[in-house]
Amino acid sequence: MEKLFNISYWFNLRPDSMPASAFRYLIAFVVVLVFGTIGFAMIKKANNKGMFFRVWRKLYSFSLANAIIGVFFLFFIYEQLPFLSARFWLLFWVLGMVVWLFFIIQEFVKIPKIKQKIAEKKEFDKYIP
Repeated sequence: MEKLFNISYWFNLRPDSMPASAFRYLIAFVVVLVFGTIGFAMIKKANNKGMFFRVWRKLYSFSLANAIIGVFFLFFIYEQLPFLSARFWLLFWVLGMVVWLFFIIQEFVKIPKIKQKIAEKKEFDKYIP
């Protein structure tokens, strides 16, 4: 655990092999992303109209892109390629996922405001001949 807080552990260009348990967790995470991609694709196809369509589309893109990146990371780590299996790539990947999810959550938070505007417009349009 002490290694995780060491900068040389994260930015070593010739990292040691990844522990088997960590590799299994990474495999499980990539599998979850693949199933998420399939699930979001089905939801997106079923609900191709509506307010949540943009959120489903963004979640589908998120899970598809990160599943592909995850498969590449699994390959690089399994083959123990020195530069491409460096741990800082995983940090960049996780930071990118956090930022991407932040924007998806912002899109999700906008939906009640959009519903309110639509309700106000319907209420206003009732009185227009």
